[in-house]
Amino acid sequence: MLDPEIQTWCEKYEKVNTYSFMVYGDISDEEIEFVGGGVKIHLLSKGVDPPMMLFSKGIDEEEAKSLNIYRGNNVTVVVANCELSEYIIEIMLEGLNFLRFKSECLGTRQVTNYV
Repeated sequence: MLDPEIQTWCEKYEKVNTYSFMVYGDISDEEIEFVGGGVKIHLLSKGVDPPMMLFSKGIDEEEAKSLNIYRGNNVTVVVANCELSEYIIEIMLEGLNFLRFKSECLGTRQVTNYV
């Protein structure tokens, strides 16, 4: 099942890409915005300005055990109409590393509105 916000974006933009990252530590909203701003600036330097949003969900001990992962925050980047997947992943990981967070990309997904 899709997150309601992602579904709304699919309806608005037809096709969106999601990028899921696990951040092992307590990342603040300001730090997420900082890294997201870096991605936006890098995309602008490539001549593209896609709609983009980021959101985070804390993973507590119980959920971490059930998913067989470590505690931290799952940060999702949602980008509409942009095909620069590897570049977005690279910039996100560099930004998180700059802030000294251990992180990894859990995967990407393209979501299309078929309605």
